[in-house]
Amino acid sequence: MSFKKIITYGNLVALFAFFMPISEKISVILIFICILALAVEVYFKKVKLNINRELYVLPIIFIIYSISIIAFSNDLHFKWFEQRASLIAFPLIFLGSNNIDFKKVLKLYVYGCIVAYIICLVHALIKAISFGNGIEFNPLINPDRGFFEAVIYEGNYFFGTHFSFLIQTSYFAMYSLLAICSLLIYNKKFPKKTVYFGCFFLIMGILQTMSIAGILSTGGLFFLGIFFFIKKIKYKLVFASILISAIIFSFLFHPRLKMLKDSLYYIELKKDYSKSNPKIIRIVNWQSSLAVIRRNYLFGVGLCNAQNYLNAEYENRGFPKFAEKKLNSHNQFFQILLECGIIGLILLIIVLFQLAKKSTKLPQNEKLFAICFLIIICFNFLFESMLNRYIGISFFSFFVCLIYKITLNTKG
Repeated sequence: MSFKKIITYGNLVALFAFFMPISEKISVILIFICILALAVEVYFKKVKLNINRELYVLPIIFIIYSISIIAFSNDLHFKWFEQRASLIAFPLIFLGSNNIDFKKVLKLYVYGCIVAYIICLVHALIKAISFGNGIEFNPLINPDRGFFEAVIYEGNYFFGTHFSFLIQTSYFAMYSLLAICSLLIYNKKFPKKTVYFGCFFLIMGILQTMSIAGILSTGGLFFLGIFFFIKKIKYKLVFASILISAIIFSFLFHPRLKMLKDSLYYIELKKDYSKSNPKIIRIVNWQSSLAVIRRNYLFGVGLCNAQNYLNAEYENRGFPKFAEKKLNSHNQFFQILLECGIIGLILLIIVLFQLAKKSTKLPQNEKLFAICFLIIICFNFLFESMLNRYIGISFFSFFVCLIYKITLNTKG
């Protein structure tokens, strides 16, 4: 096969999907290359543009963000526009959606996630092995800590941010979970060993990220799978029992889930809401965000001012460290209300609603994939301000456009 036939617009989109979980810089470069390739192939009439009106809402969200920046800021920064440019870039890229092979894109995305996990695992092994006095294996950043204790404090090379060094832990868990869903839904498109080992590696990766949202959403999707797709009652009971046992075991021994359990105990039973309790970060984020939103719910405070308003609220509530760390709302619905007001929230809900509506018209496997994506996105929206990071906004925009591509060409 000639080089020209390999480097096509459709293959470049699939290549972007492969590098999305591996390298932020390469994926950004590939966005520009995909747009350029589309323009070239349109010029030579190799691609016919296919406009999907439902995708207009993504650029409109970008416009609303831009208005909030221009209206509320006296000192404009290009990075504010650049971070959210994916809302425009992917609807442009998918103008040639008929030349994009949905299953090829999904397959390369899955392989990209598996490669990302292997890279993280090899990186952790290299960091943990030293050759001072012979070969020594020590995964702990602070040797004085216990294995699981180190995960919570200074760190362990095989867990958390030290393990997931390619992208932030919550997003790596989210990427991996969608890859698991893809492997299971399209299992006949992959070799059996890839399905088994891929699922195993990616589940391990989610556990190693220490992301509570990732772990809980994984458990939730597995429960739904058992309930809807296993026909015989006895098998449902067996698999449900295994999953429940795994969840109980995780809450007893997994460091982050054990911390969550302890948090619920301190907050709900002991009513310990004091700033000395380090386990209530999300609650403080949400309470502070709602306090600012109540005073500015109509138009928000602007993307450029949102963090300043939150920092001031953290200070007022006696959490100066939260202001120092510049913690955002950690909830996408609160975050967009904070930045753009009610209009921003309505537009975001429209995207989700339209996607849910479109999914009902898809073939069975594609419908399952779209539903899994929606569940993952909505669950993570509750715990992360996803549209504040490139890795979140590109994931959201890319797969929204990809699912709409299926509606245009279900054979893809």
